[in-house]
Amino acid sequence: MILTVAGLLSALAAGEAGAATSHPVRLECRGGAVAEPLCAALRAELLRRGHSLAEDAPLRLVLWAEAPDPSALVARLDLEDDGQWRQGEPGTLAVIDRRVLPGRQLQDFAAALLDRAGPGFQ
Repeated sequence: MILTVAGLLSALAAGEAGAATSHPVRLECRGGAVAEPLCAALRAELLRRGHSLAEDAPLRLVLWAEAPDPSALVARLDLEDDGQWRQGEPGTLAVIDRRVLPGRQLQDFAAALLDRAGPGFQ
């Protein structure tokens, strides 16, 4: 199953990566039950990093994920800024000792995907 989470993010200038300013985010989740846990983890991580949820932010963040089975998830974040796309690096989350992905590991995975998205998201 493929899921999409789209969000609009406000980018930071290179020198503002550590600023404590709120950056609006529009986050849309598609993909049903498979998408929701990762979407919730991504939403929580964006808020923790100082972004706010909004419908009209200037940048777009798209999470593409595939769940080959209940214990694995492959995902990447792409960014769109003024119509220009930047494809993110894919990441994989898998567990071998259970059939479902634990919430804490989903949170860590969401944080790692945001770290890879660029300096404004770290």
